[in-house]
Amino acid sequence: GDDLLKVVGSDLKSSDWKTREKAIGKLLELVLDSPDKFVGPVTNVFFDFAPRLQDSNSKVNVAALKALVQMLPLLPDALEMVMAELLSSLTLGLASKNASIHSLAESAMAALVSSTNPAHVAQPYMTQMKNANSVIKEAMATHLVQFVPLAADVSPKLLQKHVVGTCVKLLPDNKLHAKLAPVWKALYGVLGESLFKGKAFTDSVTAQVRRIIS
Repeated sequence: GDDLLKVVGSDLKSSDWKTREKAIGKLLELVLDSPDKFVGPVTNVFFDFAPRLQDSNSKVNVAALKALVQMLPLLPDALEMVMAELLSSLTLGLASKNASIHSLAESAMAALVSSTNPAHVAQPYMTQMKNANSVIKEAMATHLVQFVPLAADVSPKLLQKHVVGTCVKLLPDNKLHAKLAPVWKALYGVLGESLFKGKAFTDSVTAQVRRIIS
């Protein structure tokens, strides 16, 4: 098991694209076979996997995205340590000009948001979104609408702590207005008036958000 994973990890970094592609297939097999084994240090193999989500070879990139879509529902709690790396690579696909990569990146992001423990997603997701370019920000805002009620089911505090503050910081970004409006409505839907309790809600911010949700 462990030895095989070491080989897979090393093959994922190979300079030969076919070796990298095969290693993705091997990792997928291992996860499908025994997802419960992926706890603790074993999950380090995903640090080697994450860069393949933006592989310079499109075949490898597509294979990695397809594999991720299949693996995510089986690993709801396993990927906390590598979440920032996964998001960093995955979000680049959201801006890809390659139609297959773009479409698979959208599917993978939807799977990540719907099947991963929201407590592991909230902070790295919002950090990534805050620092991304406008194309990626818009794509991430769309997925955030789905994330809000799922996170609220786990803990409304998660939203207050990570999501609300970043959305306030993104308010001045005019390009994002249309995409963020459904996010604000979703936030108000689950948090109600407590949405406006944070320090970030100055009178002008509150007025602006009330206009958006009305």
